[in-house]
Amino acid sequence: MLFFVLQNGIHVENISLANIQIKQLYIKWNEKLNVSIEETVIVHKTKSDNSEINIEKINKLFYELSIFNYWFESVVINKIAFNDISGAFYYKDGENGFLVASSPDFSLKSSLFFESGLFNVQIEEFKDFKRKIKIHGNIIIDSSNLELVTSLNVNINNEISL
Repeated sequence: MLFFVLQNGIHVENISLANIQIKQLYIKWNEKLNVSIEETVIVHKTKSDNSEINIEKINKLFYELSIFNYWFESVVINKIAFNDISGAFYYKDGENGFLVASSPDFSLKSSLFFESGLFNVQIEEFKDFKRKIKIHGNIIIDSSNLELVTSLNVNINNEISL
């Protein structure tokens, strides 16, 4: 029954959960899922003391990236708000997608795509305003082999380039 409904598409005006509100959600199944969201607002109410990066979190992220490519034909979020961060996300299978985000502390412009099973994040421009850091370059994620390869240009306070 759910499959039949998704083949015809389903539109939900508003969804509110504990820390997330979604406006204008549309989901349709073609060969893969197509998801379109006009606006997503995420509220993170508590500060987490657990900011450590551990191997389990990385493995989970790699796994989720690998299934993303197989299950989704397109994901479009026109407006994302997370506390003081605003942004947008676009992904379409076989095309360059993007993630843009900005806040009073930083700005990010990036393009995203899968190629030969690898997830490529091209950072066109990242600026950390407080620390005066600029970054551009590529991050390639091989989720099947749990490998991450980077080629990044980092400029710190217009004095040090790495």
